Amino acid sequence: ARFVEQNLDADEDEIPDWYELHEFGTLDLNNQSNPDEDVFSLKEERKYGLNGNIKDSIREGGISVRRSVLTKVNLGGGSFVKITSDPPGMLNSEFILQEKNSTYQSVSLNGQIGNYMFSYWEINGVRQTSSFGIGLNRVTEKLDSDKTIVAKYFDKSSDTDLDGIPDWYENQKFGNLTSSGESDPDGDGLKNDEEIKFGLSPLIKDQFYEGGIALRRAKMLNYVKDLSDSSSSFDSDGDGLSDKKEKELGSNASLIDTDGDGYSDYQEFLAGSNLLDAMSFPNQAPNGIYLTNDEILEGEKNGTIIGVFSVSDPNPNSFHTIQLLDQNHSITPKPFFIDKNNTLRTASILDFEKNQKIQVKVRATDEGNLSIEKSFTIRIKNLNEDMDQDGIEDAFDDDMDGDGFSNNEEKEYGSDPMNPQSIANSPPTNIKLSQLKIAENMPKGSFVANISAIDPDINASIQFSLIETNNSKDSINQFFKITPKNKLITQREFDYETTKVFTITIMAFDEFNASSESTFSIEVLNIIEDLDQDGVEDYFDKDIDGDGFSNEEEISFGSDPLNPESLINRSPSDLFLSDSTFLENLPAGTHVGNFLGLDPDKNSTLRYELVDGNGSLNNKHFLVKQDGTLLTNHIFDYENKPNLSVRVRVTDGFDAHFEKIFFLQVEDVFEEPIDRLPIVYTEDAIKGKNSQLQLNGSIVERGDFETEETGFIFHIDGKEPESISAKLDPENLAFKLNIEVTAGENHYFQAYAKTAFGTAYGAIKKFIITDTNKSKAWWNELSPNKIDGWLTDSWIGELMPFENQWAFHLRLQWIYLQSDGNGGFWIWKEENGWIWTNRKSWPFLWSNETGNWLYFIPLDSGYIFYDYSESRLK
Repeated sequence: ARFVEQNLDADEDEIPDWYELHEFGTLDLNNQSNPDEDVFSLKEERKYGLNGNIKDSIREGGISVRRSVLTKVNLGGGSFVKITSDPPGMLNSEFILQEKNSTYQSVSLNGQIGNYMFSYWEINGVRQTSSFGIGLNRVTEKLDSDKTIVAKYFDKSSDTDLDGIPDWYENQKFGNLTSSGESDPDGDGLKNDEEIKFGLSPLIKDQFYEGGIALRRAKMLNYVKDLSDSSSSFDSDGDGLSDKKEKELGSNASLIDTDGDGYSDYQEFLAGSNLLDAMSFPNQAPNGIYLTNDEILEGEKNGTIIGVFSVSDPNPNSFHTIQLLDQNHSITPKPFFIDKNNTLRTASILDFEKNQKIQVKVRATDEGNLSIEKSFTIRIKNLNEDMDQDGIEDAFDDDMDGDGFSNNEEKEYGSDPMNPQSIANSPPTNIKLSQLKIAENMPKGSFVANISAIDPDINASIQFSLIETNNSKDSINQFFKITPKNKLITQREFDYETTKVFTITIMAFDEFNASSESTFSIEVLNIIEDLDQDGVEDYFDKDIDGDGFSNEEEISFGSDPLNPESLINRSPSDLFLSDSTFLENLPAGTHVGNFLGLDPDKNSTLRYELVDGNGSLNNKHFLVKQDGTLLTNHIFDYENKPNLSVRVRVTDGFDAHFEKIFFLQVEDVFEEPIDRLPIVYTEDAIKGKNSQLQLNGSIVERGDFETEETGFIFHIDGKEPESISAKLDPENLAFKLNIEVTAGENHYFQAYAKTAFGTAYGAIKKFIITDTNKSKAWWNELSPNKIDGWLTDSWIGELMPFENQWAFHLRLQWIYLQSDGNGGFWIWKEENGWIWTNRKSWPFLWSNETGNWLYFIPLDSGYIFYDYSESRLK
């Protein structure tokens, strides 16, 4: 712990060394230094109590609150008073600011709090005593400087010097621990033990007298009477309360002031305070009234705050009411009032030219109805008032508002001589419109009416303007406008069905801005509107454009309810083909598969057709019926063209459409070869770890030529195909290739074998590796493998599943599936309700409606059920 002499200033810079070392760790700075680079030098930082290492900023205040929390600021050299206890917690600590040279009186303390006994008061470290040297239980101190006032308590069982006298008693009576029970500091022959025993003061000498010869009849006879006698009125301590009464109250019959708070037991009994609590004593009158400010600028509006009253009171936590008793009798109306927060405010506008100061008298009354009165002088500060800025103060100006009319002329006329807008001039009157009607749907700028008014003043110039009213929902200037030639015209088209009447207010004003106002109602005339000519007026027509969709439906969808060409419809969103392979050499008209379009609109009617565009190279070799049936229009040769593509469009009833390219495969039919090529088979791919995949191929028949190369044609959607060779195993005529693939993309591969005569190809196969980071699809329990959106190897047959748990089954058509959590599914179909099955039960299905089994029997283009509850097909 580093200590430095308080007044040491080794570098003679008028800053104590302890301060420099404490704040900066060096003596290199001086009073003009500015280490934090703000607007204050180090001398100013110390003067204002700021930190020299923290940058201070100064900002102008914003709008002040009407009444802030009271903050005490020591601007006039007041005295700070700290009241506390030792040890802490014996009484509530305070830190207060009092006026210089005012008087502070403490509470009266006595007796025990917890395990501690009060001993004496201490001010700035000095024990406070009576003339006998006994510690005071209450102190009264003149606040000529800052004070720290401490109530000293000691553990009641503490006896440091082991003399049998508690430390609190010795410190209270003697101020030290040097006396013992055998001591006799007052020399009256009674030892301290005896003084304590008899309730005497060890510092006040007691005297004993022997009695003389008793008179036969004395003037007064004192005797002790049995306190149990109900008629007893004996008062041992002479405090006005009988010993019997003091016994009832619990006070000490031998002490005038049992709790030592400075008030006799009798005074406290009459006042109703607690005789045994030093913190409870009779109410005392307030001893001071203070006002934070006694000046105000003239001309301030009514209710302006002048200052706030506060009251000092010997009783802590007292509540006071401030009452205004008297103001200058000659001033009318009364200039001031006091609000409920004891704030002095103006009750009228004050004029320096009439009164430079006003005397007021106030009374402060506490909750016990004790009061104090005090007079204050409120000073009115002059404001240089020159309304028209002509250099002549208003009190001496014949035309204060500078409107060209003298003050006397305006008073005679009745206008305000202090308002330049109020002049000796009459406003225009009798405002009229030539008509009050306008037809709906008229274009912006249409004429409504001529405006006129009458002005009683000769040769007056009248102008007009539209006035906004408080109850206007929208600005009236959005609807009407007044032209320079005083014509009222429209600012927009009006709709009778929306607003039938407009209320407007027009002001007429002359060259002196004297004005009057009149309010008019403009009626909008109805014009019959029927867009779809159905006899129902558009305002009441739920389908204005007659396109079959209601106005609400079109607005909700985003189409135009006023345009019959703007409809509620969404394009088909996808297109699927049930089968994309067929055998070679089949006649034209052979059925290949069926197209299925997906449309987000319910009950859509879809039609299908081949269209030109990217991928339409082989369209001419096929026919598509409107119902989506795909037929060949050509006899295909596998060896000539095994892979084909068509472009197909699906269109809904409102001509919204979707197009997609489909790749078709011609399957080879064995033919007696001439110079035969090998027969190549594309085996299934095998998934390895992570994104590894093994492609497999084999040669089923060698053909007539030596195989020169084997491998795979590999293709990813959106990328060019590539050929990758793979080594042929001569024993089993198989070949394979390990590749890295990307999850979530469609991959295609085709095995090939090359000879001197040509290259033979196997079938094209497609696969997709599911992204394991994505959530598992609900249909994985049926089959995780989707090809072109179809599950081709599920245990309930081919179907196309969707995220919303609907699926299009190749035979059952549209069905809704819900997993039972155990590998089975509840299936909902409108004709059958809820039915259940699983991998082991299929094709048996349990019917929730009949409580029995159904047996699924597939047909060429559909299905039937055998119903066990009815023992028949259905």
